[in-house]
Amino acid sequence: MLNKLSGAIALGALAAVSIVGLNISNAASIYPSATGSAAAQSSHSTAGTGSLASFTAQTMPACAGLLSPVALPASGFPSGFPFPPGTVVTKTEARSGGQLVTGVIPSNAHDVAVYFEQQFPTKGYKTGQGDSERGEAEALWVGEGYQGRWKVRDVQGCTGATTLTVFAGP
Repeated sequence: MLNKLSGAIALGALAAVSIVGLNISNAASIYPSATGSAAAQSSHSTAGTGSLASFTAQTMPACAGLLSPVALPASGFPSGFPFPPGTVVTKTEARSGGQLVTGVIPSNAHDVAVYFEQQFPTKGYKTGQGDSERGEAEALWVGEGYQGRWKVRDVQGCTGATTLTVFAGP
């Protein structure tokens, strides 16, 4: 079970990184050094544009650790997936039948689930069967010619940080 985030895995050399809501071409402009403190990282806003009044991106808590953002997959993943504001994509992985994207959101699982419920229809997505319990939620989805599943889980011991996994396949 995930107790704390100690960092993230960056896959390969990437020309661009992905913090949803920001267009960043060089991670050094946000993270001055690879060993920089989480406190220094959390001082940078990752608030996106067009967020719902009920969902406000917050500063990533220091307990989330130093996150290394990576680029979204160039193909095999919907370009308009409605990530919550402030999402930091930390890992992408080609899986049998699709792409798996992992990230961290400065929020809680309940608020992220409500965000998806409200945003999916406005972005042309449909939500399928889902499930939730205290501190986590998941649901199936369809949109942009893809189908998949998203899951969010509060990070234990780190209030205000939630992990996100999104699987997308044809």
